[in-house]
Amino acid sequence: MRLELKLPSGLLRGRKRPPEDSIALRAWVLAAILVGEVAVLTSGYFDVVTGILVPLLTVVAFTVSHYRRREKNYLIKATLAVFFREALEVTLRHAGSAREAIFVDTGDTRLRSARAQGSRVLAP
Repeated sequence: MRLELKLPSGLLRGRKRPPEDSIALRAWVLAAILVGEVAVLTSGYFDVVTGILVPLLTVVAFTVSHYRRREKNYLIKATLAVFFREALEVTLRHAGSAREAIFVDTGDTRLRSARAQGSRVLAP
């Protein structure tokens, strides 16, 4: 007895959904993201320039995303991948090691104060 397996023809190429054209949906998503950014940026940890640039660049990114939603955007995707990799490297280097970056709570202020005093931090 021989069992034949056939893949559906649409499975190999993948099905591409049409891009979302709802401007109202995009506006609500942008508003939600901006509220989150403002909440984080007003915590006092970031400087004024960052507080202005982050929401501004978010609006620019949403605008570019809306106008290029039907394109492949390979150059934008590659550029973002390079920037994210560099940001990860800077984050890990700033933390001192990958182990600290992964296992230390980012809200824990003991690490910063211990580094300022030149002592070692014990695990919580």
